This record gives sequence, structure tokens and C-alpha cells, in this order.
Amino acid sequence: MEVFVDDFFVYGTSFGHCLDDFSKMLQRRKKVNLALNWEQCHFIVQEGMIEKLSQPTSVKSVRRFLRHIGFH
Repeated sequence: MEVFVDDFFVYGTSFGHCLDDFSKMLQRRKKVNLALNWEQCHFIVQEGMIEKLSQPTSVKSVRRFLRHIGFH
């Protein structure tokens, strides 16, 4: 599991391992009262979500895009 600012990445050698870590992450989220934006959550993906990002149209959106791809 990796955590970066407001992103959580859960991965492992098996699907069961991923589910265990995901369950731990959700329990921890509930314990610290952290809200999730369900519209931005992606489950059981094998490739990145970068190709689905919209084209930046402002300085703020360019910075957001660069921050996102810089992390990945």
C-alpha cells in the first residue's frame, strides 16, 4: 500500500493480499474520520488512470495535471 497526499494505492502479489490491505486502509480511514470522494475512486484497475484525464485548460489545471503525472 502506498499513500501520497490524497491518493491511496493498494497492490500486491495476489488479489487476496490486495483485498486484505484494502480492508485495512478502509478501517483506518474510518478510524480517523477521513472522507472519500467516491466519484474519484477506482477499484480493481490494472493500468493507470492518466489517459482519462481531461486536457488542461487553465494554469491551475496544468499544475494539477503536472502534479498528477509527476507522482506516477
